[in-house]
Amino acid sequence: MNDGPDFLFQALSTIHTADELGRFLEDWLTPREMEELTLRLDIARRLRDGQTYEIIQADTGASSTTISRVRRCLTRGAGGYRLVFERLGRPTTP
Repeated sequence: MNDGPDFLFQALSTIHTADELGRFLEDWLTPREMEELTLRLDIARRLRDGQTYEIIQADTGASSTTISRVRRCLTRGAGGYRLVFERLGRPTTP
């Protein structure tokens, strides 16, 4: 039975602390998947701070495709990155 993403969203919404989230993600994701998610968030932060693709690529080793995908989410996505950065006290520029 596949409840689709709603079950995932419900599961994630039960997590209350960073420690709980870390424990869940450690069980759920492979080390490589965790690295990829961490990299994407770092790329989003760097793009938000005005870093160029070239600097991000040199510093992180990320492909231009990955950087471009994150940029697209920042500018035309559902607003998830913006929401997280605002809640962390680091608002994104429009």
